[in-house]
Amino acid sequence: MAHYHDKLKQIKNLGDIDFVKFNIGDTVATFRVVDDSDETVKLLSKWRDRYFDAFYDKFKVTEERTKTWVHKQVLDLPDRILFMIILNGQKVAHMGTYRYDEHDNSAELDNILRGVRGNYPGLMEKGEIALSKLMFEDLKLSKVKVSMWSDNYKSVNLHASKIGGVVTSNRPFKRIFTGDGWRWKETNPNSESEYGERYELLMEMTPERFYSLHKNKLQDIKIRSDLL
Repeated sequence: MAHYHDKLKQIKNLGDIDFVKFNIGDTVATFRVVDDSDETVKLLSKWRDRYFDAFYDKFKVTEERTKTWVHKQVLDLPDRILFMIILNGQKVAHMGTYRYDEHDNSAELDNILRGVRGNYPGLMEKGEIALSKLMFEDLKLSKVKVSMWSDNYKSVNLHASKIGGVVTSNRPFKRIFTGDGWRWKETNPNSESEYGERYELLMEMTPERFYSLHKNKLQDIKIRSDLL
């Protein structure tokens, strides 16, 4: 088992513990492993339905379907973890890591979404820096990747200008309609019969670039590595 998978398993086994803490203004935000509680399932369902355009498929969201997804597609997967971000005792966002690639010892930032808007600007930026620190230092990755739609200008600006990701590919996708929504499928850019309706940007970051850009922002990020 890769170091990455072993560490994810250990973190998931910690359960309801604030595993990561970081300052956002005069408040402390924390990372806690996602659970299948009624509260969490309701929030995930509401946010998934509200911000469907950020994802690769749209469908009828139900709490039963969300709970199944939490178990089968997050908790039971060895290369995936999802954290709820807690602010002032409230679950306001989530982000995690997924798709470990042993060929270049990389993984992707995954499911980055702020469900509760309002105060504390910069929350997601600082959260991604905290998660990237965890991925480089505790998961020992050689590269962190992230994908987003090219028309999601806020996300593109966050990752390119503030996080410091470097674009490595721009892939075309086409929408395929389903019984209760649609899914986005990658197309062949060299085919005359296929065309791109939407484009996915893939960015990546090395440890060297990460620390050169963010070394002054890492002092207040506390990761409970002692628990592993």
